[in-house]
Amino acid sequence: MSLPEIIVAANRQKVAQIAEEVLDGRVGIIAGARRISTLCGGHVGLDEFDPDFRTFIAIDSETDDLPIGQTRQHWSQDPLAKKDEEIGRCEAHYRELAREAASHLVTRFAPER
Repeated sequence: MSLPEIIVAANRQKVAQIAEEVLDGRVGIIAGARRISTLCGGHVGLDEFDPDFRTFIAIDSETDDLPIGQTRQHWSQDPLAKKDEEIGRCEAHYRELAREAASHLVTRFAPER
């Protein structure tokens, strides 16, 4: 296996792991979408129009103004509380769509056990 093939295989395993974390609730929908969208396209040997990746790219794009992860520490309490309400609504809105795409990614990329 060549180095590019090894990198693609490793990135596919990362995608499967993130997707599994989304499915079991260890990672939120928005945080998972952001992590998966950074690995789409050539990083996993697919084009950017792959439907399962497009789901996460769309979620990331639609929620890119919401503070997730480390960026939260730079927000004041009141604005953060309002954004948390919006995060909750978005997580609920995208949950089924994200779970379906995550399930497909796990099926496609998880190593056989």
